[in-house]
Amino acid sequence: MNSASPKRAETAPLPRAVTPRTSPRRPATGKVATGPCPPKVIGDVARNWADKLGLASVPLFESGEIDQPETHTALLGGGPGSFALSETDEPIWRDPMAQSWTWSSNLTHHVAVGEHWVREWRWDSGRVLKFSRRDIEDDMESYYRRLNAIPAYLSPKVSRHVLELFRRLRSIMEETGVADEHCFDIFLAFLNMLLNREKCLEDGPGGEGEELLRAIPASGLDEIVRKSERCEPWESLEFIPSLALRHSGSAILQEAYFEYFRTPFPTSAYLKHNQMKISKNVVQHGIQFTPPRLARGIVEATLDRISDLLERKILTILDPACGTGTFLQESVRTLRRIGFTGHLRLIGRDITPGAVSMAGFAVERAVADWNPVGMVEVDLEVADSLEENLP
Repeated sequence: MNSASPKRAETAPLPRAVTPRTSPRRPATGKVATGPCPPKVIGDVARNWADKLGLASVPLFESGEIDQPETHTALLGGGPGSFALSETDEPIWRDPMAQSWTWSSNLTHHVAVGEHWVREWRWDSGRVLKFSRRDIEDDMESYYRRLNAIPAYLSPKVSRHVLELFRRLRSIMEETGVADEHCFDIFLAFLNMLLNREKCLEDGPGGEGEELLRAIPASGLDEIVRKSERCEPWESLEFIPSLALRHSGSAILQEAYFEYFRTPFPTSAYLKHNQMKISKNVVQHGIQFTPPRLARGIVEATLDRISDLLERKILTILDPACGTGTFLQESVRTLRRIGFTGHLRLIGRDITPGAVSMAGFAVERAVADWNPVGMVEVDLEVADSLEENLP
C-alpha cells in the first residue's frame, strides 16, 4: 500500500501515539484544551462528494494517528447512508483492519475512490462492488439513493459492544462491593484507560473514577479488557476505542445511561445467561435523549441562521438540559466543518450527575480533536434550569 494506507500494510496498525491530553474526569467550568487545534483538511474527493450529496464530513482519523489522515473521511447522512470514504488507488478492502475502521466508527459501508474507479464494500460482507468513477459522479444522487436503501445487517453495532462492557463492569462492581452510584465514573475511567492503551500512553493524573477502577480485581478487569478487543461473534473485527468514541460517542453514552435506569444492579447470573434485551424505547423514567443524527441536523439548521457566525469573536451555546452532551458535541463538530475561529463557550446544565459526567467526557473528546484559535470554554454543572439562573 502507498502512504494513503496504514503504515504496516499487512497488520494495519492501530493509530499511533499522539501528545497526551489531560483534563479532570469530573467536568468543571473552565477551558479544557491546552491550545488551538486548527481544522484538519479533508481530501478533495470527500469535500466534493459531501457538497454534492448534502452530507456532513468528519475526518475518520486525526493528525498523528495514521499516514495522510485527510484521505479517510466519514460522510454523515442518515441511517445506512452514512459511509466511510478513502481516497486511494490501493486495494484497502483486502485489509481486515479496514473493516474494523468502519465497524468501530459505527458505519456500515466503506467506499474507496481511485483515479478511475470506485469500490464499495461492507464490514459484514466479503463482497466488493466495482464501479466507474465517471459513472458514479455523473449521477451521484442515484448512487447515494441505492447506498442508502441497502438495509444494515442486524449484527451488533459498536455501541452495543461497548454497552456489554458497561454491563460487565457493573457486575464486577456488585461482586466487589462498589456502590452502583459510581458506575458512570468507573465506566468513563475504563474508556479513558482503553484510549490510553491504544495510544501507548500512561494513565492520566487520576481521579475518583480511576481510584474506583483500581478497586476492581485485576483478573476481572483484564477479562473485560480482553472482551473489549474483539466483536463477538465477529472475531475478525478489532475494536478501536478512539474511532468508536469519536464517531459513536453520543450513542455509546446514551445507551449506557439508559441501561443504568432500565436495569437493576446486575448479577453474575445475568452475565451467565445473557438474556437481557436492549430496549429501543428512548424514553425511560422521564429521561429523553435526542438521537445524534437528529441533533446534528438541528445544530446545523440553527447555526445556519446566524448570518455573521464566522465573524463573531465569541459564540455561546447553551443546552439547558444537556443530558450526555449530544447537542454540545455536535455543535463542536459542526463549527469545525464551517471554519469557526472565535472563542466558543459551551454551557450545559442537567439535574443528573451521571449525565453531566458523561457530557463532560463527550465534550472533552470533541475538543481534543478540534479547538478553534479563540479556544473553547466549557461550563457544565448539575443544576435545574427551571429553578436556577442560567448564564
